[in-house]
Amino acid sequence: SRGLPKRPENARWLFSYARGLRHRLGRIYINFGAPVPLHERMVALRAEGLTDRQVVERVALDICHRLNQATPVSATAAVSVAMLGADRALTLDEVCATVAPLARYLAARGWPVAGGADLTDRATVSQTLHDLVGSGVLTSYSEGPQTVWGIGDDQHLIVAVYRNSAIHVLFMRAIAELALLAIVQTPGATKRTGWERALAVRELLKFDFFFAGRDEFAEELWREFAIMNGRSPDRSAPLDTEEAARSLNESDLLVAHLVLRPFVDAYRVVAEELVNLGPRRDVDEQQLLTRCLRLGRQWSLQHRITEESVSGEMFSTAVKLARHRGLLDPEGDADDIADRRSALVAELDDLQGSIGELARIRRDFVRV
Repeated sequence: SRGLPKRPENARWLFSYARGLRHRLGRIYINFGAPVPLHERMVALRAEGLTDRQVVERVALDICHRLNQATPVSATAAVSVAMLGADRALTLDEVCATVAPLARYLAARGWPVAGGADLTDRATVSQTLHDLVGSGVLTSYSEGPQTVWGIGDDQHLIVAVYRNSAIHVLFMRAIAELALLAIVQTPGATKRTGWERALAVRELLKFDFFFAGRDEFAEELWREFAIMNGRSPDRSAPLDTEEAARSLNESDLLVAHLVLRPFVDAYRVVAEELVNLGPRRDVDEQQLLTRCLRLGRQWSLQHRITEESVSGEMFSTAVKLARHRGLLDPEGDADDIADRRSALVAELDDLQGSIGELARIRRDFVRV
C-alpha cells in the first residue's frame, strides 16, 4: 500500500507464519445472508435488455451487497472507528464516549454485533483495547494519572482495515449527512437538493463501495433521514432547511469524516497530480501512482489529509475513476481533458469542505 515491493514468501516466512498460528488471534464469526434467487434475478435483468456480461456484473454486485448486509460489526471495528476519528491518544472514557453513539445506532438499525458483544460495556471496550495493544496495532501509556491508547507507529493502515470491516454499515449514514448538509447550505433547497447530492457522492465512490440499486438506495437514504430526525421513513414527507439543520446539530453520531474522508482525500491527491500533468494525454499510470504516494506523504505530514489515505490501493481506485471519466483518454482533446481534471479537483474540494463542516458540527456537539 505504501508502494514498496512485496516481501518474498520464502521458507523462513512460512515457518514464522506457522509459529504465529500457535497463538490465539481472535474469533471467527460465520453468518448467512438472504439467498439470491439467481434464476429469477437473471430473467429480470435480461428483461431490462442487459447483455450477459452486464447481467453477471449486476448479479455480482447484488451478492456483494448482501454479503455486506450479513456481516456484523465487531468490537475491534468499533474501537478502530473511535481511534481513527480522534487521531490522538484517548482515555478509556473517551473511547467509550465515541463508541456508545455507534452502539445506539446499530441497535436502531437492528444490525448485529459479532458475538453479541455489548459495545456500551466498558469491560468490552477495555478488553478490545488491550487486545489491539497485544497485537502491536495500538500503544498504551500508563505513566500519567490516566492510561491512554493511541495508534502505533505506521499502523494507521492496519487500523483502517479493521475500521473498514464495519464501513458498510456506516457509509449510507455518511451520505445522508452530506445530503442534509447540502439542504442546509443551499438557498431555497428542497429534499431534491439532498437527493442530487447523494447521487453525486454515489457516482463518485462507486468504485470503492457496493451500492444497492437506485430504488433501494433511495429507500436506504430515507431510512437514514428517519433515524436522524426520529420520524417514519416516508419518502413523500417534506424535508426543509430547518429540519435538516436540526437533524445534524442534535445528532450524537456524525460519521462522514470517519468513513468517507480517507477515500475523498486519496481521490484529491490523484486529481491534483492529474492537474499537475498539464494538458498531457499520455499518462504512465505506474509513474502517476508513484507521484501520488510522494504527494500523499507530504500532505499527510502537513495534516492536509488523513494518514490512512496514503495508500497505493486507494490511489489505484481513484485512477480507475479518472479513467472511467475519460481523464486518461489518450485520444481525447487535451484542453477538454485538462478542464475536466480541474473540475474533478473542484468537486473534491467542495466535498472535503462539506466533510470538514460535519466534523466541526460533531466537535461542537461534543463540547456542549
